[in-house]
Amino acid sequence: MAIKKYSTDYPGIRYREHASRMCGRKLDRYYYIRYRPERGGKQREEGVGWTSQGWSPRKVFDDVLSPIQRACDTGRGPRSLKEMREAAQQTVAEIEAVAVQEEKQGITFAEVAVRFVEWAKENKASWKDDESRLRIHVTPRLGEKPMTAITTNDIERMKTQLKSIKPKRGRHKTMQPATITQCLAVTRTVFNFAMHTPLRDNDPDTMIFTGRNPARMSSKFKGGVRPLKYDNRRMRIYTDDELGKLMEATCVSSRDLHDIALLALDVGLRRREVVSLRPEFFVRDSMALKIFDPKNSQTRTVFIGSLIPKAADMMLNRMERLPKKANWIFPGRWGDQRDKTSITRQFGVICGWLGINAGITDDRMRGVFHTLRHTHATRMLEKGVDIYSLKDLMGHEDIAVTERYLHLCDQVKRKKALKGGGFDIR
Repeated sequence: MAIKKYSTDYPGIRYREHASRMCGRKLDRYYYIRYRPERGGKQREEGVGWTSQGWSPRKVFDDVLSPIQRACDTGRGPRSLKEMREAAQQTVAEIEAVAVQEEKQGITFAEVAVRFVEWAKENKASWKDDESRLRIHVTPRLGEKPMTAITTNDIERMKTQLKSIKPKRGRHKTMQPATITQCLAVTRTVFNFAMHTPLRDNDPDTMIFTGRNPARMSSKFKGGVRPLKYDNRRMRIYTDDELGKLMEATCVSSRDLHDIALLALDVGLRRREVVSLRPEFFVRDSMALKIFDPKNSQTRTVFIGSLIPKAADMMLNRMERLPKKANWIFPGRWGDQRDKTSITRQFGVICGWLGINAGITDDRMRGVFHTLRHTHATRMLEKGVDIYSLKDLMGHEDIAVTERYLHLCDQVKRKKALKGGGFDIR
């Protein structure tokens, strides 16, 4: 059955009525247009829309039929309703693209840094370090600038400014190159985060930032931030006499610090590994300790007492004293996870008491908590452990890092070690 259509007061516009649906007091009407795309050509009819959608004969004529007829006569513009809708969609897409671009240009570094820290809390063990560097050093200098407006020159300018800052704590008059490099690294990471994070939740293909990272490092080519040249490798290891004094002093100062230092010396632990040790990581039967590095997700097994036999007794005594529901082998003051910086501070105070660093101005030769790890590595080499086994025991990703200890070992071999002697740890 053919649909009955009615004429309107406007030539070329007709309508049909819905069988039951109402628009106001009248049946809803659907409008059509009729026109000839070419003079003498076949007449074409296309549907436009319902009255309930806002269409009326006058609106259909003004907004649709009249522009199409004009385009057919002049050859400029959409010559059909389909072309008109496609042009409208393209216009909407262009407007949306402009809106997205304006939104991206308005996003500041500080806003993205906040989002990055929220992400880092769930995905990075070192998020606190990133947060403090951004908050103290980077955001005050780049925070108000839009991400799209930050250039490599801005990063270089920030690098120069950081060089002249006097740290609030410590003995250095200016900020250390390693700290500046860490600030540049977290800046680069924020841009990388923006390059892989959608601007809107409903648009996964449009990222917060696109283009080249202005904080990228480049020492050979133009267009990148010039990295600082420095060598912050620790070249110091402790002597037998220094180790004896350190262990005695830590035992007097804090039993926890003594046990931490003894274990770090025995198996070569880092600070972050010490504070992350849980009771279930200890295997009593084999005196083994599972090390889960929270930074790079590597897992390794070390054996307590392999270098210092007394470390095994210490570990057994500590495990017996731990409460049944303890979460950490070396908990903080209130039973929560210990702050790794507290280890550095306490150990530094003891080194000061003992004069371990008296007269030393080069940071590479200063004795710190991490020096215990270097001492462990060199002692293991002196015992005959091969470099590849030591790499696994130390948790190094690259053998080149482990090979640094070969130089230290050659310099520190003592007659006692060559004869198979040891050193006394209280």
